[in-house]
Amino acid sequence: MGNDHLIALLKSSEVFADLDAADYQLLSDKAKERQFVADEIIFLEGDTGGALYLVESGDVSIESTTESEEGYETVIYVIRGTGDVIGEFALFDELTRSATARTVTPAKIWRLRGQDVLDCLEESPELAQNIIRYLCKKLRQATKRHEGFSHTVRVRLLRELRNILAKSSDPVSAGGTVIGHKPRQKLNQELLASLVLCRREVISRTLKELEHLGEIERNKSDVILRERLRRVVAAELLLAEMNPDGFVAASTEFPARIGTTPAHWATVIDGFANAGFLESQPEGIQILDASALRKIADGDQRL
Repeated sequence: MGNDHLIALLKSSEVFADLDAADYQLLSDKAKERQFVADEIIFLEGDTGGALYLVESGDVSIESTTESEEGYETVIYVIRGTGDVIGEFALFDELTRSATARTVTPAKIWRLRGQDVLDCLEESPELAQNIIRYLCKKLRQATKRHEGFSHTVRVRLLRELRNILAKSSDPVSAGGTVIGHKPRQKLNQELLASLVLCRREVISRTLKELEHLGEIERNKSDVILRERLRRVVAAELLLAEMNPDGFVAASTEFPARIGTTPAHWATVIDGFANAGFLESQPEGIQILDASALRKIADGDQRL
């Protein structure tokens, strides 16, 4: 594997985007490739942090062990994948690891020694700005997750399914978008319960409710997200991309980001336009009723 491949991976990462050629060369020369099998520990909660890791392929769970009335249980905070950085907090605050990183699937991961990253940071204002933006984004995500606890399990589960869909490259079937059909994305109720922070029995009951409502279809380990749920994901995406004037700049990446095709995306947008929620324009989309889109994004309203 040559340096060009690793440099391309670094450029695709939020943390290492837009650096100077010399910075990429330094980081790629120092990085060490590691191969992991499924269910292998990358680092443990409480370990001393001395490196961060860049995921090239595979899925990694960031998890922690907590004590409950029934003993100790593992809570999964998030699943990281291609292009994601893990282990960055201990690098900058010099404290021990706040969580455990464990592979969900076989994974290829690059290890970057902490001092090499810090040396690059001293000479690169671009890297400093990237890290500030990245850590602010993580803080916002943590805040939204905390606020999300006030929602019902159904809404929290829908959001986790949407998060999985947003990172999925799975194909769109005639009836919806399939997630979980490959071993790397196998969905089980224990994993979803950890992500949603509730008991497995509650997840099982909620999945049955969603299936009864026609929002999902299950087949063994597959979950097919039906057309309505794609509208939910689209509404959330539009709200996230909307500027203060209610305008969303056009992007060819939107269909892939909600796990659908350009034709399906156009159908969803036409449906929103017919309902009076937005207006399509040559340069993008003007949101006319953000509150209605928010109700759809939260699963509280149907078209």
